[in-house]
Amino acid sequence: MFKKVLFNSSLIAVIALLAAVCSPSGNEATSVDMDVVANCSGITNVTNDEGWKVKVADFDVALKNFEFTIEGEVHPDKLVQIISDFIVPKAMAHPGHLSGGEVTGELTGNWEVDFTHCSKDKPFGTATLLEGDYHGFNFYFTHGAKDLDSPIAGHTAYITGSASKKDVTVPFEIFVDIEENQQLVGGVFENSQGGGSSNFVVKDGMDAVLGIRLLTLDPYEGDTIFDGIDFSTLKLNDKGVAVVKAGEAASNIISKSIYSHDQWAVTATVKNQ
Repeated sequence: MFKKVLFNSSLIAVIALLAAVCSPSGNEATSVDMDVVANCSGITNVTNDEGWKVKVADFDVALKNFEFTIEGEVHPDKLVQIISDFIVPKAMAHPGHLSGGEVTGELTGNWEVDFTHCSKDKPFGTATLLEGDYHGFNFYFTHGAKDLDSPIAGHTAYITGSASKKDVTVPFEIFVDIEENQQLVGGVFENSQGGGSSNFVVKDGMDAVLGIRLLTLDPYEGDTIFDGIDFSTLKLNDKGVAVVKAGEAASNIISKSIYSHDQWAVTATVKNQ
């Protein structure tokens, strides 16, 4: 479920306006609107490299400003550059910010995303994408609104669950902070079966839904978000729960994992095929 905080439609209007520019082939670069939802299928039980079987109960992440990227010269270079420059001003850019491709689609806003209790029939916004062959997406990390009545308030991520090994079970509650406005680049479009990168061809008149996935298991290398954590070393509170504060060692390990583009993907479900 996505809890929407802010939505800015000005950029979408600009993209739609620029989309009217004709391509060299004489075809208009048409814009297509698509709902965006959370896809909870990536949160699965995993066994980390320390042998702990981890079950996740809650995994909330504060995110903002999704960018969808193409590869190849589907649109005129000038049009792509204008859109890219508007979405990511040169003064704000950093090396590699478009390494996943050219940005020709976006959904702006701030959200606290619940990746364990999804509701696919409740989109949190509508993205606008130009026609093209899409391969990836980018976004920015943020912090939960401080006045929010939720444990993620003031933090980037909030995770609860339990870890078991042999006859020991450790319930945990983990708070994670990532620097405000830190960008993740290079999440991939998955194939229709889930897992493995693919491409998604956006066409005029298409009715599709994009689903953002956070993966506890890296489908490429088999790493887990919890690798490197020995849960037996975590201190328990008076209720027997390991509460990990932001900035502590275990939190920093998970922070680096969440920041890996291999742990993120987007699915595309086309309704009118």
